[in-house]
Amino acid sequence: MAYPSFLCVPDARERARFLRALGSSYLNLYEDTKRTADFEKAIAILEGAVQLTSASRPQLAGHLDRLGVTLLGRADEKGGIDDIERAIQLYGVAVSLIIDANRNKPRILSRLGIAFEMGFDQLGSLKDIENAILYQQNAVDLTPDGQPDKADHLCNFGAVLQKRFSRLRILADLENTILNKQRAVDLTPDGYPNKPGVTNGARQAPPLTLYRLPHTRYRIRITLTLCPQSGRPACAPSTQTPALLAPPPLAIIHPPRPNLA
Repeated sequence: MAYPSFLCVPDARERARFLRALGSSYLNLYEDTKRTADFEKAIAILEGAVQLTSASRPQLAGHLDRLGVTLLGRADEKGGIDDIERAIQLYGVAVSLIIDANRNKPRILSRLGIAFEMGFDQLGSLKDIENAILYQQNAVDLTPDGQPDKADHLCNFGAVLQKRFSRLRILADLENTILNKQRAVDLTPDGYPNKPGVTNGARQAPPLTLYRLPHTRYRIRITLTLCPQSGRPACAPSTQTPALLAPPPLAIIHPPRPNLA
């Protein structure tokens, strides 16, 4: 089958944009059909968007984000560590491309934290959960209280602290888990449609919930539990934060031209 006509557009930036849109459409199709071929085709096409975008283009971080979260979705459904490691690599590049003042950086940091968390779930490495905590904390620190994503980042931060507590039984981690999740509840308006489910889910402590990606019906699972609205501990957040652990070497691996046949 011939390539779609938009691949003949001379401007590589426009071709990359069209490829990203096409890949997102295949993700939507997969959500309805559950055909593995649609998922695999979406990944190949999104890899093509990354390949066509130079490091100097501001759009590259967005392409890396979309590809990274898609790989995490496949890792969540199929298991295995390869997609998680690749997503960590992609998100590490994306973080390095975005200045702290960019409103999208907390989201990228949070998803990098999710990737490390998934790596911890697979391999049990303490370095992975330390990195997950670090990047989720950075996402929280870069997000003003008035931003709607702040509560989500606080939830994710609390979730990884809770996982480290389950492993190492450090009481400060449990205290900070409760504090961060309480802050998330406090920042969520009473009329917000998800607040009742969030607070009820906190009491039942479900391990996973679905996170809806913007502009698509595709979802990935992420740990997202909230504490009850009462019972805030009488303690201050711990000042002992983990030291920065270097992520693996980051490099964009340019894949071959995707097969759209």
